[in-house]
Amino acid sequence: MNYKHIFDFSFWLNSGVGKLRTGYENVFNSYNPFSVKASYRTATDNILKGSSISISGKYLDGLVAGQAGFEVKTRKQNTVFYSYLKTLYRPDTTDLYYLIYQKDWLAKSWNTTLNIGLTHTYTYINGNGRINLHMRSSAVGSDYDYSQLSMEAVNRNVLGKFNFNTRVFAQLGTGANLAPESALFLAGGNPEMMMDNKYVRSAAFAPQDWNGFGATTNHFQYGGGLNLRGYTGYLVPFKTKEGTVIPVYSGNSGAAVNAELEFDRLFPIRPRFTRNWLKINTYLFGDAGIISANLPGKALLFAEPRADAGLGIAVTIKKWGPLAMEQPLTIRFDMPFLLTRTPDISPDYLQFRWIVAVNRAF
Repeated sequence: MNYKHIFDFSFWLNSGVGKLRTGYENVFNSYNPFSVKASYRTATDNILKGSSISISGKYLDGLVAGQAGFEVKTRKQNTVFYSYLKTLYRPDTTDLYYLIYQKDWLAKSWNTTLNIGLTHTYTYINGNGRINLHMRSSAVGSDYDYSQLSMEAVNRNVLGKFNFNTRVFAQLGTGANLAPESALFLAGGNPEMMMDNKYVRSAAFAPQDWNGFGATTNHFQYGGGLNLRGYTGYLVPFKTKEGTVIPVYSGNSGAAVNAELEFDRLFPIRPRFTRNWLKINTYLFGDAGIISANLPGKALLFAEPRADAGLGIAVTIKKWGPLAMEQPLTIRFDMPFLLTRTPDISPDYLQFRWIVAVNRAF
């Protein structure tokens, strides 16, 4: 009954169709001939009421990963305490070809972490919320040395014909050697998060020139991180006291506030033939935050605050017909018209910018 002894197993044979050129003339990227993913989860009420254990592993899109965890729910089911051990490894540099952000993952380096946290959900008049506290630290066998303490609070409020949703996120990180795939990203989710989403774990659906980081903003985003979506694809240069310019599109510490005012109930778009499986949200959004600019192991230093604002639309496929177990998919088209700090080669604070994104951060 989806409660005890839940198995999931997937196996792929990879054809190599759609290979990408690696930058060398007439040379295509290598690929793994097969992929596999498996997981097992079961309730352990005989040990502790409301508890469960889980274990999973995969060799998928160039990544070898494993995770084993234990969680406990309170009697009211509104608070979950969890812990898990997680490890990530890419055996060869050719495994990086799969990634959207190839420069933000190192091959032949174990990223093993111990994670502990809790999630609490609550309701109040005209709204509900969820808060998550999460601690993680490098574990024995890891090639990295870092720790992170984060907090995320999401609240959804009904204001007449409007929905007003907010997200507050903060992270404090320490350590001398941060895994690049686990860094905190200014504009969206990091590569570690992206590996848990089938649509962005590989460079498959978005054009190559929409990805990567450069001297100005770009067009493809995955929700998460500090979620300052207007800075997608921007290197975010920061000038140190020594006069050196370094990119700070990612770091180990930071804080952000995100807000969206949904107004689709004013002008509902709900054709009868899509009503049961498709949802469309339109909203105004604003994001503001700061990110750390210090090198690992150095004193904490933050870059200048940044913010963006604009208009967006999100389309969610809620149901997939006979594919009953398939998770909903959200595709966004956001237009961050306003940036408070702009790239040098695109200095206008107010101009038309756009991003296509998968997933919503809240």
